Amino acid sequence: MWPFQNADDAYCDAVQREFAPIARDCGTTLQTIEPLIFGFRAPYAILTIGAYAGHHRSLCVKLRWSGKEEEVCVKDGIDVGLANIELFVTKKISEIGTVA
Repeated sequence: MWPFQNADDAYCDAVQREFAPIARDCGTTLQTIEPLIFGFRAPYAILTIGAYAGHHRSLCVKLRWSGKEEEVCVKDGIDVGLANIELFVTKKISEIGTVA
């Protein structure tokens, strides 16, 4: 069980407390994308933070490469996975860990 009386408010407060300073360090502000999803733009990336409201509530943080004009939003098809982090860091995706 989520250990707060109002889980959504406690979650939102925690995300603001932890990620707003990181966004400020990147020269931007943390935005609310949806009620339980937040994000911000860094110079060449978008970071999204969301709640998984399943049986065991959890936090999902996703980083993806983006163009400077891209809106801060969730793109489920490309936000997830180690390959995206590898592409962001090394500018390529290795064959290790890919499923044929």
